Amino acid sequence: MRNFIFIFILLSVQGMESAYSQENKERGQKPSQEMTAVSFAMQLARFGYENDKPIYLLSAAQTLIDNPIKGEFKLTNIEIIGKADTSSQNPKRKKVSININSLIADAIKLADNDSSIINLAYKIEKESHSDQVAKNRGRKYSPLVKEITLYSNSNIALQTVFNAKEIAEVFVMGEGSAPLNLTVYDQNGTIIKTNPSTPDNCYISFTPKTTGNYKIEIKNVGKSKNDLLLMTN
Repeated sequence: MRNFIFIFILLSVQGMESAYSQENKERGQKPSQEMTAVSFAMQLARFGYENDKPIYLLSAAQTLIDNPIKGEFKLTNIEIIGKADTSSQNPKRKKVSININSLIADAIKLADNDSSIINLAYKIEKESHSDQVAKNRGRKYSPLVKEITLYSNSNIALQTVFNAKEIAEVFVMGEGSAPLNLTVYDQNGTIIKTNPSTPDNCYISFTPKTTGNYKIEIKNVGKSKNDLLLMTN
């Protein structure tokens, strides 16, 4: 059954839009395996919730078991121009979860007493409590994540610490509703990199020369709100 999940994930991902833009591909910038896996899980979860497909939620859960997130990105020194919502319980945000337990529970609710789906859900739930999952969560490049609702013509800026001589990654994955711009600044306010992306998947990687606080700025330059996922390592 586990092999079935992997095959299903591969087929599903092939049919979905890539989680980072063609522009980034052409620049040779590609997210790490860990961030790519989480972005795939988010795509699967979104499709599952939008179309009431429990197998997609279980596929997302399995992906996150094998490539778990490190935890929630803690927002510090937030600057907002316009309107943004960073609360985890935003009632206006589309219901999408990348919490393994929530994905499994929601898949069971959508299963409509389908025994094959329910049995698979329980098997995945059992695996999610294994010692290996806890060990994987501590991997160096496992991402921190944060869901943010960014409204039209609004900006949000926040800070995080990146270590010297270690690859730093910032990945913003929108829902496809409005284009986003991503910029990273150093401690002096100098732009390190910027990535305007269409439709709304932005990725930046660089190697800091010094350890310190770096500013991440996300702009919604579209005409509608965007429920986005921010990932950093």
